[in-house]
Amino acid sequence: MSNKKYQIKTKHGVSHFVKKGEFINQCQSYFNENLSAKKKTEILFSYDSGVNWLSISEFKEHRQTIQNEKIHQEVNVNYSIKKNKSTTSWFNKILYLIITLGVIFYFIGSSNSELDNTQNKDIHEKSINDVPLDENIDNNTNETKDEGFQSEQNNLNENNVEPQKQESEPQWVNCSECHGRGEIVCRECNGTTLSFCGTCHGRGTFNSGNGTETCYYCKGALKLKCTRCYGKGTEGSCRRCGGRGQIQE
Repeated sequence: MSNKKYQIKTKHGVSHFVKKGEFINQCQSYFNENLSAKKKTEILFSYDSGVNWLSISEFKEHRQTIQNEKIHQEVNVNYSIKKNKSTTSWFNKILYLIITLGVIFYFIGSSNSELDNTQNKDIHEKSINDVPLDENIDNNTNETKDEGFQSEQNNLNENNVEPQKQESEPQWVNCSECHGRGEIVCRECNGTTLSFCGTCHGRGTFNSGNGTETCYYCKGALKLKCTRCYGKGTEGSCRRCGGRGQIQE
């Protein structure tokens, strides 16, 4: 929803409202004042980003329409959620089918590999049995020599092995994004929970044909509850450190 969807135009300028409830309350207040006033004041309101401007005297006829906007938005959101769930369901089915086929092919390949190894082993044993006795003796002698040489080589390698370096353990440091707080400070009010009034721009007054008048929106307080963080001072947990305030390096 755009920040300029709900607007009220008076002789002092145009005011924008983020929340629908505040917009309705302000329009109702102007409507009541205009109804009881002897001299009618020209005040306009719009709930479609300034495309159509209506007189404040017509607010009572349009109030129910403004309040019902939320219901239509919720219906659209629910339809979008159902559509996304349907798409996700088909995606999960396809993914499950791909994984199942992969497992089947893996087991088939493993079975073929074991069969080939068994056949090669049988052929090797058969060829050894066919070798004459003298050649078997020579082969056994050579195998004994090879085993002795291999044993000496292993001993040399064990003596020359360098001790493994111990890895340093990771250290925890303050997160550079939230500076160790775990939460992101509101960029609008800098954590003070208050921001300057958008109607008088923090002056508390404005100039009119009758002179200087007190701001009708903030009542001269200069600041109001921050509309970005809704008075919390923060915008939520830090995404980088997950709200812990520290990360590993």
